[in-house]
Amino acid sequence: MKKGPRTALKKQELWNEICKQLNIPVNPAWYSTGSNVEAWAFDAALKKIGEKTGIPPSYLSEKENKIWRMLHKSKHAMLSAIHAINDPTAIYRLELFLFLFINAWELLLKAKVIMNNGESALYDKSGEHTITITTAITQIFNKEKDPIAINLFLINDLRNDVAHHVVPITPANIITVLQAGIRNYESKLKEWFNKSLSDELPFGMISIVSNIDKTIFDIDNALLNNSITKDTANMLNQWGKTFEKQMDIVEGAGGEMVQLAIPIRFNLAVVKDVSKASILASISETKESLVAIRYQKPTDRWKLTYTQLRQLIQKTIPITKKDLDDLIKQYKIKGNEMYSGYNFATNEKETEYLRTGKLPSSGYTPIYNHNAAAFLIERYKEKTTC
Repeated sequence: MKKGPRTALKKQELWNEICKQLNIPVNPAWYSTGSNVEAWAFDAALKKIGEKTGIPPSYLSEKENKIWRMLHKSKHAMLSAIHAINDPTAIYRLELFLFLFINAWELLLKAKVIMNNGESALYDKSGEHTITITTAITQIFNKEKDPIAINLFLINDLRNDVAHHVVPITPANIITVLQAGIRNYESKLKEWFNKSLSDELPFGMISIVSNIDKTIFDIDNALLNNSITKDTANMLNQWGKTFEKQMDIVEGAGGEMVQLAIPIRFNLAVVKDVSKASILASISETKESLVAIRYQKPTDRWKLTYTQLRQLIQKTIPITKKDLDDLIKQYKIKGNEMYSGYNFATNEKETEYLRTGKLPSSGYTPIYNHNAAAFLIERYKEKTTC
């Protein structure tokens, strides 16, 4: 067969351009001597193309093929859920989010079940029906009082409840739980399968954008305005009471509260230090427009739980839990905005704290930043070298 016309570019340069088009980071190890490109570079491109088309590479085993398809559908179900909850024009937004969210998690959990125990583990004792999501949750999160499992059970119960009601509002306590559920999904998707929603959507957009006016989502206000019925209000209030009880269980067990609920607080202000603003905005040179570019949650400013803080510090120094607790207390790290903040399980508890300056008896977790880790490392070194 006659060869086609030779391109002016080398194979490696052509491959670089293909990677750029597919948004694949170039790995130098893909290139051998001369201008050759290794076969596994094409494998990377094939997987990336498969993510867009929904068709897995043909060389995968039957088990890998099933997992691949389940994960592909799971990711897009979650992306659709986030789009639905953030669509201000959608009346059916909460219901649609819940159905898609639970579907995304069910597929993710079942893919994990197959990966751990094979495809046969996906079926119940009859062998005719696949296991329910509640069974999958129990199998994967077998630790009692696991906050991720509790989060999923709460959301699944809410999904079942709203199926029998019309719920045109999304109360603040529900938003906190849903936000944690999205965060947990992204975390486990990456931990279990090395995949991320940010492959399809910018990371900053993987969150729920809540209206600043919380009265719009207030149950009593919606009831007075006839936006919801008394039965719907009772259902939402009952779910809220269950949430409060589960929050106490997680806190009592020493669990990570951010895995159960992540409140979103909005403060719009003119400040010199932009790190303190919840909404960052810029004004054009003509001063004709105001553009909001970022919403900031407490966990955006202080990203580390206590466990993560200790693990980070232990990479540098062999600090014990007692020594760390003593240093945090000695230098009053908790509540010092340079190093720490509080993640409240409900907006009501947070609002009360901001109004009075007093912490509630329960329902909050201290969270920290990397500045706290650096500061505590230095203080520990000073203490141990004296």
